[in-house]
Amino acid sequence: MKHTLLILVLILSSCGVKEEKFNSQMWKEMDGNSYSKREPFVNDLMKNHLYKGMNYRKIIEILGKPEIFGENEKSRIGYILHIDYDMIDPIQGKDLIVDLSEDSTVTNYRIVEWEK
Repeated sequence: MKHTLLILVLILSSCGVKEEKFNSQMWKEMDGNSYSKREPFVNDLMKNHLYKGMNYRKIIEILGKPEIFGENEKSRIGYILHIDYDMIDPIQGKDLIVDLSEDSTVTNYRIVEWEK
């Protein structure tokens, strides 16, 4: 019984996205038509590199140019973590969203999962 439980725990812990230390260069690189290398970095990025009060210039330095913009480009930016397509149309995804103040400093950041 103990061996079965141990095997089950090992199998479940091996599923999902592996976490890695944030690497700015790899974050910015596209893998074909996607940014599939980003998801393993996002937890370390949010814990150790992205912070409230960070200025826009520093964000661009470490994350590159954003792919997502809010209604007002200066108020919200985002980075695609994952996106699934149904033929050519996106059907679900996961993004890192960064909210900015009027003086272009980070006020909040979060992961948003969406589905169409």
